[in-house]
Amino acid sequence: MAEDVARWLDLGTLDPVSLHSTVQGLAEAQSDDSAPVLAWARASHPHVCLGASQGAEAELDIDACRHAGIQIVRRPLGGGTVWVDSDQWAFFFIMPKVSSSSDRARFFALALAPARAVYRDYGLDVTAVGRGDLWLDGRKILGSGAATINRADVLGASFLLRFPAGRFAAALQCPSPDYRRWLQDELRRTLTAWTEHAPAPSPEKLAECFRHHVEATYGWTLRDDRLSDCERELATAARDDVTDVFDGPHRALVPGGVKLNHDTYLLESRADVGWARLVLRGGRIDRIALPDGEMAAALTGQVPTAAVIAPILERYAPRHEAARWARFLERMTQPGRSLRDE
Repeated sequence: MAEDVARWLDLGTLDPVSLHSTVQGLAEAQSDDSAPVLAWARASHPHVCLGASQGAEAELDIDACRHAGIQIVRRPLGGGTVWVDSDQWAFFFIMPKVSSSSDRARFFALALAPARAVYRDYGLDVTAVGRGDLWLDGRKILGSGAATINRADVLGASFLLRFPAGRFAAALQCPSPDYRRWLQDELRRTLTAWTEHAPAPSPEKLAECFRHHVEATYGWTLRDDRLSDCERELATAARDDVTDVFDGPHRALVPGGVKLNHDTYLLESRADVGWARLVLRGGRIDRIALPDGEMAAALTGQVPTAAVIAPILERYAPRHEAARWARFLERMTQPGRSLRDE
């Protein structure tokens, strides 16, 4: 097959397990000389999807998910927990594996360029933020996850037409009722969806526009194709990996909280010194709740390093207590900073 020909696989509407296991099977079937694959699909019903390194019990309110009939699966790609339903059209680039960091950066940039062009065709002036997000008016409208699987690099994302922030918040693990209320507020503040800004195109028009921009970006001819027998067999074999959400990793991607977008984290923690709930935005405390309301007000807008906040805290507590509070808040916010570029 010529190098400028890629496979377009319209998988249609799939149940949650089939959606993610098919992507894994496709990736596992590729060899070094396979043609690139672009898969297009949507989920038949709502589910929460864990990233490859996440633990279900650490990230989710399992009882709430079961009560609401929300299925839990784990995808083979990285990133955090996402809500997936039929109001999203997902796409997956499955490409020959690259080795250098510069090639990987180019892989991300090229994979998101067609989606950015689609939004702009429909009057939505999105911008690229970080390595894998597209934002509109200061909120994330598209996020992505990636992984190397066998001999392929895979990137997945979706056009989010609508987003039920309340349902998603209800599915996540929350250490307190106030945390859940903050979570709902911050999801609406940091994420957005297509229909908040413009009418959504038909599925046919969206796919046609996306295909056009993929061909223009890569110089490909996208050829309609189907899963091979080998790919179907590997997809079937991958179903156990997708459904075994209580085996494997048992940790949260962000200990004590959740990453909401490239710049924003919601965190809550308790220690012998006390408790704190905060929103870390752009590396600063954007919103915080503490037992001492005046202390919380003084910390708002600060960079949460001990050197910065210890002198502030000394106004409200003895020096040794202020130092303990400063160390507690610094440790609490480290996960957000370390995950900034993932």
